[in-house]
Amino acid sequence: MNYQKGLFEKLKEAGFTQKQIGAALGMEQATVSQFKNCKAPLPDKHAVNIAKLLGMRESEVLASIHAQWAKEPEVKSAWLKLVTGTAATIILIPATMIHDCAQCILC
Repeated sequence: MNYQKGLFEKLKEAGFTQKQIGAALGMEQATVSQFKNCKAPLPDKHAVNIAKLLGMRESEVLASIHAQWAKEPEVKSAWLKLVTGTAATIILIPATMIHDCAQCILC
């Protein structure tokens, strides 16, 4: 089973009907069926809303759907790295905050 279809299965397991999903996402039941059956990629705004309904991390849902639909192996790999957490993370902290952070850690 692919990721997008799995999201709709999780919604079903959580007790949502296609009609309720459509109402929550602002789309017709027939459109829900098209996305459920993977006729097209789920738009980002709907993926975020489904993540919220299921209590999942929005970034994981978005990256997983993009990975599923990526055609190039390098692009698919890049999206999957975001899902698995192997992508490098850069945190920018203003220099003025470094002193305060060091004090908080030591306190």
